[in-house]
Amino acid sequence: MRTAFLVLLTVHALLHLLGVLKSWGLAALPELSGRTIVPLPAGALRALGAAWLIAALTLLVAALLRGLRLESWWIVAAVGVALSQALIVLQWHDAKAGTWANVLIACAIALTLADHRLRDRVDQRLDLLLSDARAQRE
Repeated sequence: MRTAFLVLLTVHALLHLLGVLKSWGLAALPELSGRTIVPLPAGALRALGAAWLIAALTLLVAALLRGLRLESWWIVAAVGVALSQALIVLQWHDAKAGTWANVLIACAIALTLADHRLRDRVDQRLDLLLSDARAQRE
């Protein structure tokens, strides 16, 4: 399951590079219209490409952190998913399928956050019980 999630996160990140290629005119991608839901001036397309690149890099860093089993992966992933979904909405016609990947990643983030909170509560209760037990012995 962990490997499948890492593949999802990595492939989703790499697909963001299509937005970079299209926005910066680095490759002919006739399958992508490049349309946005609001009209953007030509200069804004370079910034849009930069945003796609930042989203890709953020999601790749999250995948790396998750692969290394570092607990902070979900924070980076949350930023990446938020930026990714904003870009997807902006270019809905071309990118709407990416919403499914973001939903799956967001579910993993939510489960990880819930796990962290549960562990913190268990640790707090355990500390309280141990301190009560020590106090009763004294």
